[in-house]
Amino acid sequence: MGGRPPTGEGCGAASTRRTSGSASRLCARRLPVTLTFADGGEETAAVRYYRGHAHDPMSDHELVGKFRDQAASVLTDADTEELVKAIWTLDEADTTAALFAWTAIGAG
Repeated sequence: MGGRPPTGEGCGAASTRRTSGSASRLCARRLPVTLTFADGGEETAAVRYYRGHAHDPMSDHELVGKFRDQAASVLTDADTEELVKAIWTLDEADTTAALFAWTAIGAG
């Protein structure tokens, strides 16, 4: 599903949202999620919205943790922390230079 909620007819209680002038149906039904543990045990639960969805947002702490996990393969710990600081203090910065220095455009 690529992180997108199911779409189409038969979704049960659905809401409609306009995106770039077109309507998209978003399902509000519960979707089963099954976790399989190392010992072979399984646990299944139904979730309405995945973690990080607008209706189940991540906390700032969770978001930074996810960013650190993703950045670990391409940045050093020190560089990751510097970038996290640049992002969280962007509203206090005089320019966006500190942030764009981390992009391919800024490196050009």
